[in-house]
Amino acid sequence: MLRNKNENNKMRKFFAFTLFLLTLLTACKDDNPPPDPIPDVLGKGIYIVNEGNFNSANASLTYYQTGAKETIQQLFFKQNNTPLGDVAQSITIHGEKAYIVVNNSGVVYVIDRRTGKFEDKITGLVSPRHLLFVSEQKAYISDLSSPELSVVDMESLTVSGKIDLGRSSEEMVKTGNKVFVANWSALNQIVPNNLIMVVNSEEDRLIDSITVGIEPNSMCLDKDGKLWVLCSGGFDNQEKPSLWQIDPLFRKVIYTMKFPEINSSPTSLVINKKGDVLYFIDRIIYRAAINTTGIIPEPFIQSYAELPYQLAIDPRNDEIYLCDALDYTRNGFVYRFNPQGKIMDTIQAGIIPGAIGFND
Repeated sequence: MLRNKNENNKMRKFFAFTLFLLTLLTACKDDNPPPDPIPDVLGKGIYIVNEGNFNSANASLTYYQTGAKETIQQLFFKQNNTPLGDVAQSITIHGEKAYIVVNNSGVVYVIDRRTGKFEDKITGLVSPRHLLFVSEQKAYISDLSSPELSVVDMESLTVSGKIDLGRSSEEMVKTGNKVFVANWSALNQIVPNNLIMVVNSEEDRLIDSITVGIEPNSMCLDKDGKLWVLCSGGFDNQEKPSLWQIDPLFRKVIYTMKFPEINSSPTSLVINKKGDVLYFIDRIIYRAAINTTGIIPEPFIQSYAELPYQLAIDPRNDEIYLCDALDYTRNGFVYRFNPQGKIMDTIQAGIIPGAIGFND
């Protein structure tokens, strides 16, 4: 009888321990539910390119479906089982593909714009920043560390040539057969970073340059085909920031506006769908209507972002997207506004949300 009692006690302990394990496993399972499935087709929305931290390889891709108001984090990793890389800089959507430029990794990833799945990549680059199609078969890629612009055959996705600029290159705008290239960074050059370089896209050669303010960081074309260039004045505030209007046909400066405070740092110049209202960031969002006698920037959206970082205007409906980098270490936010400046959505993003890609 004693042995049977001991055996019964052992059985009770065994069943109690088993029940404890099952309860623990069930609790863990409830705390970590399986991730939501990614739809076969992403639907209309925006790509948010999260730069991540330099040398940390923690760049990421967020997708936000504007109709459903649903967010997919880490889209590139989830679709391709590999990280995006080190410092994702920009996105270009063309045809059925999206091109993600990853600066410090020296690569451009080609993905299906409707699924986010990897298709191919462009390599042989030094420190790529932006990709611009100049024809259906050819694109230019600007570079932070190299004085050359890369010419890419977009059918084979190989670098087919180089254009010697003698300076680093950043944003690019094409009108006619001319590409205007901003010399934003002074990296690896002894001359001032205050030029817009002009490249003939049919001949793939530098043909001219236009002197503007120090550190031209963003550009856009207005409804009359005029080029607008925003200059921050330099990382160390060497001069007052400035805004320039240029006639791209004759490559001449038409108008210059100097900002009143040398310590201000305007950036991220964009334009609305009609091409008659400029927007930019200088701690808050400003806007300015284009007219023949110059422009007068006015405060437009004055709150929301802890650290306003990048600005984008949806070319389909003039909705405004403001990227908030917070402290450069936490996951940031993107704020969506209607054209009148009323907040519509707050979107959780990754670390240092920057470029926005609009996806139909």
